[in-house]
Amino acid sequence: MKIKLGSLILIFSLVLIGCQNKNLNLGKSVTEIKVVTWGETEEFVTSIKDEEFIRELIDKLNKAKTVTTANADMEMPDFKLYFKHNKEVIYEIGYFKRVMGHNGILGQYWDTKKIYDVILELPIE
Repeated sequence: MKIKLGSLILIFSLVLIGCQNKNLNLGKSVTEIKVVTWGETEEFVTSIKDEEFIRELIDKLNKAKTVTTANADMEMPDFKLYFKHNKEVIYEIGYFKRVMGHNGILGQYWDTKKIYDVILELPIE
């Protein structure tokens, strides 16, 4: 009986894990988000180390609806965000100061292939 219950719990857990939407697949925890201007110069703007904000942003991006921007004529984002684990950059994404719309999606985050249905202002001035 215990083996059957354990197997049932394991199968249920795997099903739940498989149903979770994960857009980013970071593999490591994000300890900092480095914000720079978009473009060739990439001027430093700020570093975000607020664990709660980082967790909220990653959660929203992971669960967000997305739409491809492969054939879209979009302006470039205002900022580039480097998601870092300690000193290692593990993900890059663009950020628009204003909300952008594309094919029914409204968002501020873009990764050159898709826009995320996430509106969450960065804690920068």
